Amino acid sequence: MIIYEVNVEYNPKIEAAYRAWLKPHIAEIVVIDGFMGCKVEEVLNPTGDWKSLCLRYELRDRDALDQYLEGHAPRLRKDAVDHFGEDFKASRRVLRVL
Repeated sequence: MIIYEVNVEYNPKIEAAYRAWLKPHIAEIVVIDGFMGCKVEEVLNPTGDWKSLCLRYELRDRDALDQYLEGHAPRLRKDAVDHFGEDFKASRRVLRVL
């Protein structure tokens, strides 16, 4: 199993709008072939004044992640930037469950 971790920081002034947008965003992703679910965790010790979440998507295997990254990720990432601009930042990493 692969974990695709997305760490998000966002300006508190957009919190309501961001959280409202996030739920359908995640729902759109987890129905893509190879995704098995997503856990959303609030970061309790964020750096700075912004809010922070950790989204941990579970995927069947690396091929499923690669297909997502090539076929879906650019559009979905653009949607976040189009909605929230500079009030939002994301970093990502890929983990393999041992």
